[in-house]
Amino acid sequence: MVALIGYNSKHAAEATVLSAIQNEIDRLDLEEVRHKISGHIEDDQKKQKERYDKSRRNATQYNEGDLVSVLITSIPSTGTSHKLHAKYKGPFRVTKKLFNDRYEVEDLREGFKRKRTVVAADQVKAWVTLINDN
Repeated sequence: MVALIGYNSKHAAEATVLSAIQNEIDRLDLEEVRHKISGHIEDDQKKQKERYDKSRRNATQYNEGDLVSVLITSIPSTGTSHKLHAKYKGPFRVTKKLFNDRYEVEDLREGFKRKRTVVAADQVKAWVTLINDN
């Protein structure tokens, strides 16, 4: 009983409760219980994966030379609201397609050096050029 709760019981009521617990443990087949628990865990993991995958979609694929916008991830704290500021900056040109939906892009904005950086596909969207037919 010491191993079960960490100390020797002193009262008769505690001793009867502990002996009932020990009798129940002795009656169980622990290997069977562990096997059932393992099966429940696998079933739950499958259900969670199905629920997660239901709302997922494949990342948009870009090719070398495509123009893209990149999500602005850090905004300096100026004490004013950024609610109406642009969420993306660009244009950037995809210079290399990397693994795991990553892209090396080159900054094409005026006044900026031709700096290259690596971005994930979920932080990129296609660059849209508005055509004025006036």
